[in-house]
Amino acid sequence: MLQKDLVTFSTHWIENQELMGIKNPISNRFDTLRNDIEIDIANRKKKRIFKRDESLDLRPDTVKSIVKNLEHVDLFGIDEDLNGRLFETFLNATMRGRVLGQYFTPRSIVKLMTSLANLRADRNCLDKVLDACCGTGGFLIEVLSDMRNKIKANDSLTIKEKEDLINTITDSSIYGVDFGKDPPLARIARINMYLHGDGGSHIYYADALDKKVNNELIDDPEIKQNLIELENSFKNEKFDVVLTNPPFSMSKESKNPQEKIILDQYTIAKTQNSNKIRPSLKSSVMFFERYYDLLKLGGKLITVIDESILSSPKFDYVRNFIKKHFIIQAIISLPGDSFQMAKSRVKTSVLLLKKKLNLKEEQPNWFYFFANKVGIDDKPTKRPDDQVIEERKLAESEIDMILSEYQHFLDGKKTEYVLESKYLSDSLALRNCVPLFGRMKEEWLNKGFQVITLNKLITPSSNRIEPSNHPNKKFNFLKVSYKGYCEIESVQLGKKIKHKSIRVVNKGQLICSVYNALHGAIAIVPDDFDEFVVSESFMVFNSNDLIDSLEDMAYLQSVLRSHEIRADIQSLSTGSGRYIVKWPRFGLLQIPILDELERNKIGKKILKFRKMKQQIKELCKDSKSHLRYIGLETEDSIKRWETSKPPK
Repeated sequence: MLQKDLVTFSTHWIENQELMGIKNPISNRFDTLRNDIEIDIANRKKKRIFKRDESLDLRPDTVKSIVKNLEHVDLFGIDEDLNGRLFETFLNATMRGRVLGQYFTPRSIVKLMTSLANLRADRNCLDKVLDACCGTGGFLIEVLSDMRNKIKANDSLTIKEKEDLINTITDSSIYGVDFGKDPPLARIARINMYLHGDGGSHIYYADALDKKVNNELIDDPEIKQNLIELENSFKNEKFDVVLTNPPFSMSKESKNPQEKIILDQYTIAKTQNSNKIRPSLKSSVMFFERYYDLLKLGGKLITVIDESILSSPKFDYVRNFIKKHFIIQAIISLPGDSFQMAKSRVKTSVLLLKKKLNLKEEQPNWFYFFANKVGIDDKPTKRPDDQVIEERKLAESEIDMILSEYQHFLDGKKTEYVLESKYLSDSLALRNCVPLFGRMKEEWLNKGFQVITLNKLITPSSNRIEPSNHPNKKFNFLKVSYKGYCEIESVQLGKKIKHKSIRVVNKGQLICSVYNALHGAIAIVPDDFDEFVVSESFMVFNSNDLIDSLEDMAYLQSVLRSHEIRADIQSLSTGSGRYIVKWPRFGLLQIPILDELERNKIGKKILKFRKMKQQIKELCKDSKSHLRYIGLETEDSIKRWETSKPPK
């Protein structure tokens, strides 16, 4: 045990230093650390972590309070991983949800992707790994931990071999790039790596999408030198693995001269039928070409991608680029809430791609998985500790299952999560290309039901009106709830309506939201909503001869709102943050049709339930009339309450 006076991280040591006239001894220790790192920077052993004149901007009493709370913990006994986790926890607690939330990838997703990479780390091979939009360094840290642990666990290596290999990993196997300036993400990633045992010597502040790594506009000689080093690395090195989560929303604009210079470097930026540069291009799209250039033949690209890229018709050229230049080895659909911490509503997937050895290489069968636990263990809401622990266990269990099934796939063993190459359709979103659409048809037929496509049961209504032709007319807009009911949305004058055209609905028609049909926003227009209007974001339908009564329409509505059919609607949809389904694709749904007597019986029950619910609503409304009579529920009362209420 150390003598009390020798323990520097203690209030006793601080107080002794203060008695010697040193006002803030911990700040002095920080200055020593900063100066030591400056020497390494000058010798090109490290990249900048702190500013040249950085100081510890904490009051002495604050420092002493922190030390008092931590001095009983053996900080010397913890390993690099735990040391780094402390830093990440600090970042999470202080900056998530405000500044840095968008730069974090949930830990379980990082672990899954790194494990899928199956990184090589032994005396024969050390993989070179790149993340060119590394954020705070989550993937790089997991790579460092994974490769270092493989070396430590290799009993065939001597202690000296292990030390040398780990040093090689930290010095020359891990590369990161980020262009974030506010906050300075590259520096945060370096600090993170430093606390995890380093590996930050190849983390650069740069725009990795610039293939020429232009440094002409840089005045700072240190940054300029770093860019020259990065340029040489990209010229001389080819990477075995890319692990990355590119920004979903950032784009390069051709109207910006500096960004156009970068766009001109990209084949994927040119329109298919000409050499014209596209007006704008998403960064996540550009990274496919950038990483293709930087990977070795047969190298792996494992990336998070928003599903609009995988499914939207406007990104078909991106999918064509992927299929031309890469072998698709795996697609893993992530839960819709995976990126809640980043306040993103975008549906995402993980792509595992292998750079083709030659462009004639054919696409083999590929692995797929619909994950529903990975990523959602990292939520912004305050939850009980036992719930957090349980969700993390579920995520870990699902990761183990995915890795086990993927290994079976690689080994040629039987697994249900394999798709034949023929199912690689235009869309790469699993909901579109995994053959689950209409999976119940055979079972329905075996039960004696008819199965008829929706376009044989209903026809689109063409009753439209241009509101600009009726400037002073009041139009009643309706909306459809997720529970399948029509509700009043607003009343607007024709001259105030921004839509060029609107749809007029009539009682008994079926109405479906283009964006929310999959959530159950499918309704029958009731009598009191006759001749209301909706925007073009709704589909409106009349019944055909096969569905010729209100009871039949109620039956059809209930079938369309079932989870099985709503899952089929997802299979027909495009988009990521919001799934979109339109006619005529909506008409491809396969509908089980019972005989007329059964349909009529079901339809009557549904209509009776709706009538009773409306009666209950009216009774509830009447029951509150005494409050209005007394003066407790007036508009003035509501206004008074709203103007005084506290924030939620």
